[in-house]
Amino acid sequence: MIDGIKGTRVVETLQRNSNGEEKLERYVFKVNMTYSHQFIQNTSFSMAIALPSFNLWLLNLKDTDFDDRRSEKLLETNNILIAPWQFCMGQDNNDSTDAIMQHLKDYFQTEGAPVPVGCDTEMARRMLFDLQVTTDLEREIWAENIQGGSSNRLPLKVEKVLVGTMGGLTRMFPNDSMAELTDAEKELLRDPWEQDYYERSLFSEYYTISVPYNAGRYAVGNGTDSGVLVQASKAIRLDKEIAPAVLAAYLKEEDFSNRWIDITTKCPWWNTTCDRSCADEDIFCYLLDNGGFIIGTNQDIYEPFVGSFFGLIEGDIMNEMLNKTVFEKIESYDYQASCPKLEDKQTTAAGRSIHLPSLSFPEALTLNWWATKASWGFVQYTLYDLLFSSWSSTTVDAQENENAEENVSCIKLEKQFFFGPEPHHTDAIECTRNCSREWRTSKVPGTNLMLVVVEADCGYCPNMVVQQAPERVDGPDPCEAVKNPRYRKRPEYCYASHPDENHKTCGGGSCISMSVTTLVCHLVSFYVVMKILKVV
Repeated sequence: MIDGIKGTRVVETLQRNSNGEEKLERYVFKVNMTYSHQFIQNTSFSMAIALPSFNLWLLNLKDTDFDDRRSEKLLETNNILIAPWQFCMGQDNNDSTDAIMQHLKDYFQTEGAPVPVGCDTEMARRMLFDLQVTTDLEREIWAENIQGGSSNRLPLKVEKVLVGTMGGLTRMFPNDSMAELTDAEKELLRDPWEQDYYERSLFSEYYTISVPYNAGRYAVGNGTDSGVLVQASKAIRLDKEIAPAVLAAYLKEEDFSNRWIDITTKCPWWNTTCDRSCADEDIFCYLLDNGGFIIGTNQDIYEPFVGSFFGLIEGDIMNEMLNKTVFEKIESYDYQASCPKLEDKQTTAAGRSIHLPSLSFPEALTLNWWATKASWGFVQYTLYDLLFSSWSSTTVDAQENENAEENVSCIKLEKQFFFGPEPHHTDAIECTRNCSREWRTSKVPGTNLMLVVVEADCGYCPNMVVQQAPERVDGPDPCEAVKNPRYRKRPEYCYASHPDENHKTCGGGSCISMSVTTLVCHLVSFYVVMKILKVV
């Protein structure tokens, strides 16, 4: 693109996940992206479109026939959410699900009429298709396999099922599970494209197991009925890798933990003498996801850390896994980050550069001093307000809230971890006083999980901490950065001017114009006051 070449190519790209709690970029995926790029003539710019494999093709619903009567009934259900997108004319982007449903009902009732309701035909038909398909899923998956008498087909108890579609529909089974959500929770769940489970599943061929993010400062769940739900999601893929929807199931953490720990006690066919398993308390077992976050553990003391980064509690092991390429790490700088203001740095509000007369205590006892101070302060404030009126209110607000917490611009170092080329590994950490900890890793087939088994801490290991959360830094060393400069090409054309540009207005916003008449009046008033004080 820098060279202005036109073409299309497939490139393996690292795609960072930016959805989920607090919009933290915790995961990274290797994705084959198709880039189509074109040079824009008579400019120094190129334009490109990047599409993942599941977005190269779309479902063609133009020739699909829908039952109009069934369409109206499908829009009357109460267990769906519709993304706040612009489906129809006259609709606001922040309309509720009920409001959007009413617009779609009006559209389907007038479809084929001389003057139908103005809606995007493709989006409306896609929504109708999603409604019909997910209704069938409710009957086939929930009613027949989970809720009904054949629930013994599943090894784990499923609390609820969620499906999010490419067309903007979110449906939850059973029907009453949607009613248990608050209005705020429903609003956050409306747009499937903004959900963590949706994006991660689209970029993965396996089942994606996840739990809510935990910064390591609080307990996520304790294995009781009020504990966290484990989410297992997977994209539904059709021909040509089209992914019309993502299906997610929610499991109780207690059932999930008991299940995977029990599996470790089963001996393989070639080994009938298994003497150790994760059921043993002196063996530390962890289930990690593809970002290095803890999904489950057999240690009760580490239950509060489920959902947090593994390096916070087992930094020595995490560092060894990085050295042995069990995990890999990428780092990048966020130059537009926001950080809390440091207390040890002196900060002020907008600068008042006009000099104030110094205070002399004997002089302060005279009427002349007070009049001078009052007059000078008034004129100084007026001059300041005239010259910098847009800053004046900001200065006052800053002084009133000088003790309030505020953020400042800063640079943060971001880190993402992902599975390396050696997911199956056995090694040991050699610590002091003949102390060592053996550890083993094995990837769980068909999932985004890895089982890590570690010997108990012998008490003489470094116990280092490996952080994943963004950290405030000073930025990269410029002397090191220049050693590997990025590829650049000077533009062939110079855009120093444009025929339609009016250069007389340039710089007009740097200073607000003041009223000369008002300034003169204030100066005259100041002169008169000074003369009066002199006479007295």
